[in-house]
Formats: sequence, structure tokens, C-alpha cells
Amino acid sequence: QNTVAGIGNIYRAEILFRAGIHPEEPCGNLTREQLQTIWNESVVCLRRGFETGSILTVDPKEGLPEPWTRRYIYNHKSCGRCGGAV
Repeated sequence: QNTVAGIGNIYRAEILFRAGIHPEEPCGNLTREQLQTIWNESVVCLRRGFETGSILTVDPKEGLPEPWTRRYIYNHKSCGRCGGAV
């Protein structure tokens, strides 16, 4: 962590959710397309975080209600999109 920091738990969970990939899926099973999707979602989330100075991963165009205006699943008991358990 002193030399190279990881992406962090919040971004990890949110990026995988946005990419539609289960967090327990082994990396070796992912397709090139899935890896590209993870990369693309990472760029979007990290750029927004840099620009706003905050971890905001929810697309405001979705119009989700509180408390899902900042994060889709991290620290939530249910999904803001479908209401399913997290």
C-alpha cells in the first residue's frame, strides 16, 4: 500500500456491479470483453471521483431514490435497482 495502492473496496464492489460481474467470479474465467468492460467502468468511476472529490458511482440518469444516489450496492442491504439482497 505504501508504493502502489489498490482500487479499494468501494470501487471494487461498485465497478463489478456496473460491469455485471459477480465478485466471486475467478478472474481467469473472464472474457476479454468482460475485462474491457471492467476497465471502462473503472475509468468512468475513477474519473468521476477525481472530478467530484467523492466516490459517486451511481449514474444520476437512473433517478434512483435515497439512499442509492451515491453507490449502488456498497454498504447497502438491498439493490437500488431491483430490491434484491446484496
